[in-house]
Amino acid sequence: MVPATDGMGRSGDRPATGASTEMDQNQKPPSDPDKERRRRLALLELAYIAPPTLLVAVVGACYLGRYLDRKLGTEPGLALAGCILGLMAGCLYLFRIARKLE
Repeated sequence: MVPATDGMGRSGDRPATGASTEMDQNQKPPSDPDKERRRRLALLELAYIAPPTLLVAVVGACYLGRYLDRKLGTEPGLALAGCILGLMAGCLYLFRIARKLE
């Protein structure tokens, strides 16, 4: 006996979850092009922010250390400490920005 079919050729005896469900599970969901574009723009923003941020942090801290060295007579200790602290502060700031962009 042949099972009854509807006008679309589907059998009434089969469950609604046929081969099409298995095929849907194997397919990857379409990627979101806007999400990819936003990610690229965020990376571009970080690339434009990084050099001036590090430059201002390091140079500013070095000059502050140099000024304090002249006032306190501790050359070159505070200038070197200022450069190192400026670099660390700039990197920390960029790290925080990168985490917000993710």
